[in-house]
Amino acid sequence: MRTEGHDTCLNIGTMKTRSESRKLYMPAFTIIATVLIMLTVIAVSTYRNLQREEQKTLSFVHRLGLTILKSIETGARSGMMMHAWGQDDIANLIHELANDPNISYFYMIDDNGTIVHTSNPAQKYLQPDWQSQLKDDNSIIAHMKKDASGKRTYEMAKRFNPRKPPAMMGRMRKMMHGQMHINPHVGNIMVIGLKMDSYEAGRRADLHHAFLMGGVLLVVGSSAMFFIFVIQNYYITRQHLKVSQDFSHLVINSMADGLLSIDKNGGIFFSNRQARDMLGLDASPTRQQNLREWIDFKASGIDTVLEQRQPVINREIRLRHPAGDDVVLDVTASPLKGTDEEGTVIVLRDLTRVRELERKVIRAEKLAAVGTLAAGVAHEIRNPLSSIRGFARFLYHKLQGKPTEQEYAEIMVKEIDRINQVVTHLLDLARPMELETTETDVSALLHHVVKLTPPEAREKEISIEVAPTKIDRTVLLDKDKMTQTLLNLVLNSVQAIDKGGRIRIGSRLLPDQSQLEIWVEDNGKGIARDRSDQVFDPYYTTRATGTGLGLAIVHKIIEAHGGQIKIQSPAPNQDVGCRVSIVLPLSPARAEEA
Repeated sequence: MRTEGHDTCLNIGTMKTRSESRKLYMPAFTIIATVLIMLTVIAVSTYRNLQREEQKTLSFVHRLGLTILKSIETGARSGMMMHAWGQDDIANLIHELANDPNISYFYMIDDNGTIVHTSNPAQKYLQPDWQSQLKDDNSIIAHMKKDASGKRTYEMAKRFNPRKPPAMMGRMRKMMHGQMHINPHVGNIMVIGLKMDSYEAGRRADLHHAFLMGGVLLVVGSSAMFFIFVIQNYYITRQHLKVSQDFSHLVINSMADGLLSIDKNGGIFFSNRQARDMLGLDASPTRQQNLREWIDFKASGIDTVLEQRQPVINREIRLRHPAGDDVVLDVTASPLKGTDEEGTVIVLRDLTRVRELERKVIRAEKLAAVGTLAAGVAHEIRNPLSSIRGFARFLYHKLQGKPTEQEYAEIMVKEIDRINQVVTHLLDLARPMELETTETDVSALLHHVVKLTPPEAREKEISIEVAPTKIDRTVLLDKDKMTQTLLNLVLNSVQAIDKGGRIRIGSRLLPDQSQLEIWVEDNGKGIARDRSDQVFDPYYTTRATGTGLGLAIVHKIIEAHGGQIKIQSPAPNQDVGCRVSIVLPLSPARAEEA
């Protein structure tokens, strides 16, 4: 059990650990800062070098490409001046360019975008709109191009214009200009792709060098930090272990689910607070407790885990809490691994509230269906019933002197009244429950119910008594509807027990003093556990003459009071019988007085 002194020691130990850690963190932070600064310097320097080299390389490649394009035009112009330029000469020239290791490709297109010459006929080119971008013969377009594999190529384009001679005498210029009109490629567009392999290789070498230097720094820094942390852990591991154990203990006890560990025989060697509350375990047992005393290992699947070492997930079970309430638990069990013990870890989740809410939803849906039925047919049924009942009473008076016929007429009237009562119950279920609450003496209410004992109880010699109560004040509730509720429960008990049986009714304040419990208990055969959730459903009955609406109306009355109704079978401290408990909330003012 945790104490205030234990928490204080834990806090002091944590403060000491933090103080020692701060002293050892200082050189570690210094090393980290130094490594980060050096890495930043290397990164910035490498980035600037790469940018500078890229600008120089692009300038060189651009001049190279421009020189090649100008050389083609110059060669063509010289050939035409010597009258030695043929149709295939430019194709041969382009073929020769393909052998240059610095040139990736070269092709020429006409004004329609058709490739007329290429250094690699098998290669396909993605051609931009060169015609619209090259406005005149002196325009040059250059850009970096990247293919699907990520390889970069510096691409340049220019119109083929060998007709423009260099500065010379006017007569010779006119003569040469006239000769150049016969060249069909004039005005076509030359496109050259220059390889960037040498630049990429240099760039990779620079990056490799930068990464190598950064790796060296990281290794040196990491090694220094490793030794510092080894020393640090030497000082604080023991304290951290203690803090971790205390924290784990706190987390486990703060879980919403129950946690248990058992050995191969079912003996409990660990349990958190939630598990003890769910099962009613002793927090400080004098002997080792065995989980088999609380949970059926076969139904929950724990036997499977212990014998076959296979986990069981979300197995739902129902058990009786020592306090007397039925509890629905979701069981997940798995083998305990990593130890020599053949134990099992069990997680318990309380589903009692969830299943209760599910039942309320299902019940609300059923009542909605009943309400729809009642609203639709009640009027249509009651009008004919009134007419039939009137005719039956008329026949009864007309058949004076005929006892047998009069008896038939009287039976008709009684059956019509019974049908009318069923319709009334249907309407009661369909309408919103309106309470007329008054301050009521609970003890007087219980004695009043006993005085209204049905004749069947006297015929079966059943004793009905009120258990002593210590409630000496009034409670705010609807006296008439609560009387109807208790009479209905007493009548069900009378019909469920044999001759000479006993019925007890009583009341008490629950330990929190904010709720009132009224109960009706008998020593009959009881109710099967799988049917206890169905008895409050409309039309559910185990009697041949019942309508199945009595307990449904009882449930609605209790809900209107903001209370709950539950069934315990067998009754507490008995092997037979049944107890129906009604739990009603007291008003805030009454709860404070209590």
